[in-house]
Amino acid sequence: MGAAPAAAGTRVLSASDRVVDRARYSALMIPDRPTRLDRRTVYSSPYVSLHLDRVALPGGRIIDDYHVIGFETGAVGAVIRNEGGDILCIESYRYPTDTVGWEIPAGQIDHGETVLEAARRESLEETGYAIEEPRITYSYRPMAGRTTAESYIVEAKVGDQIGDFDRNEVRQVRWMDLSTIRTLIETRQVSDGLSVTAMLLLLARTP
Repeated sequence: MGAAPAAAGTRVLSASDRVVDRARYSALMIPDRPTRLDRRTVYSSPYVSLHLDRVALPGGRIIDDYHVIGFETGAVGAVIRNEGGDILCIESYRYPTDTVGWEIPAGQIDHGETVLEAARRESLEETGYAIEEPRITYSYRPMAGRTTAESYIVEAKVGDQIGDFDRNEVRQVRWMDLSTIRTLIETRQVSDGLSVTAMLLLLARTP
């Protein structure tokens, strides 16, 4: 059988190109990983950037226009529990998808903030509650093939209710037990990826 044709937007290295690029791999000491050969930044802001990279793949193929979305900071979601084990949830507006759905308090980490500081701030802004004893329980990359974004899950005990929640972002705040959380997921009433991940991880380790 003949070799498969190159996909649109890619080209196959010539023999001489392979020698040069293989040498570059060796110099970088990452012979088995894709390597960026060039980058053109299409858009940049303090929050997000869009890059077009020229990438050499380990098998010898070059992609001339690999789109990469870069985020300057990560995101954090807070699983807040009361003494009874209930979870503090918010019904949140999502403009890009034109939806309203149940989530955990979450948001982007501001420049100069730690993960835990961001969790405290987002929790207060979106629920009106302070949190106590926050700790990072998990981190992951939600779309590793396209973006550098990293998300963190923080678990904490609920503290005092200091004020009201931000009604520009949140429709309502509600305590939910784990049975209700499970039903929300099963009926697809939770669509936010960070919230789904945090809730499923919690349910997986709860008898």
